[in-house]
Amino acid sequence: MTDTSSTPEAEPPPNPDHAWKALALVIDWIKHAETKAGATLAATGVTGGVLYNLTKDVETPSTWLIASAAVCALAVLGAGLCASLVLWPRLKMKEDPTSLLYFHHIARGHIASSTYATSLVALTKDAEALVTEIASQSWANSKVAHDKYMWGGWAIRLLLIAFMALAVAAGFRVID
Repeated sequence: MTDTSSTPEAEPPPNPDHAWKALALVIDWIKHAETKAGATLAATGVTGGVLYNLTKDVETPSTWLIASAAVCALAVLGAGLCASLVLWPRLKMKEDPTSLLYFHHIARGHIASSTYATSLVALTKDAEALVTEIASQSWANSKVAHDKYMWGGWAIRLLLIAFMALAVAAGFRVID
């Protein structure tokens, strides 16, 4: 005969290891966005250099060459700006430094390593509080990743426009 008691099974405690894995995943997305931005920024610089070399010796450019070169230059500048915004540090925060996981809060909220160590030891003794803190950090990093992907997407779109305008300008350069 089996025991069919009506007592519900206890819910397992939160697992900090799973929370750390979730945070690591979000951090990897941030790294991915920044890598794409770095590559986009490099391609933007190369595109600007090619445009310069394409147009520097033209004595009497056609209106079409001027227009396509101007569109390319504006798109290159926009792509470079957007890619730079992906890489721009986000440190101007006005909220109180409460996080024990975010480096900027740690540096602002603890004047000595001993006070931070004491706070961190207390946090790691409470699995539920630790998972909550990790979840808060995951959420904050997700907001950062979202912004980085938004600006990175605009950088790539503008770079593609610059490529098209550069191709058109090269065509007009050959014709002129």
